[in-house]
Amino acid sequence: MYNSNVAISSLIEQIESEADVITRIEDEFYLKWVNIVQQTLYKELIEQYSHSEVETNGDLYLDDIEVTLDQAPVEYDDIFKIYIDGEELTKASVTTAFTIPDKDIYYYDSANSVVRIRCKMPYDKINVVYRVRPKIAEETSEYIYLPYEWLEMLAAKIRGELYKIANDDVMAAKWLADYNTQLESFKVWIMKRNSRYGE
Repeated sequence: MYNSNVAISSLIEQIESEADVITRIEDEFYLKWVNIVQQTLYKELIEQYSHSEVETNGDLYLDDIEVTLDQAPVEYDDIFKIYIDGEELTKASVTTAFTIPDKDIYYYDSANSVVRIRCKMPYDKINVVYRVRPKIAEETSEYIYLPYEWLEMLAAKIRGELYKIANDDVMAAKWLADYNTQLESFKVWIMKRNSRYGE
């Protein structure tokens, strides 16, 4: 994951020193805005992956996928590929699982929150490649997991939200428009990085 090595609290101090907003905003609002931006970017644009070997001879429980302390727990949408003995399983839907009974597949059983694995050969472990996301920040002392050069994009989003709370629609629109402009530039920038590192 990217790590700016800048604490959320430092960005808050910078923004509060610049923003002409009298109302003191609680830290929980800043944390919410940082988390929304980070989670959205990592789910939709930033393609960074990790790998976990899970011991099982049956289905896969997402909690069994080990992640580092700074990573969010893996959700089904984060799973990129699943392998058994080097063979890739096909991602399927619940419906497809019943229409192609002889294919090695995996699918999500949302009613039971489990990834169902169907493989003809016996196995005792599976390899999961998953998309990495930062964990949800709970304290302002935590780092911002974005490239340092794109912190101003996050700051623009926060400024826009601050002015929305202060009922200053003109300034809110200005900063949110700035955020959206920077986001379009970020999409171009990150696409080059994603292709550089490969699948």
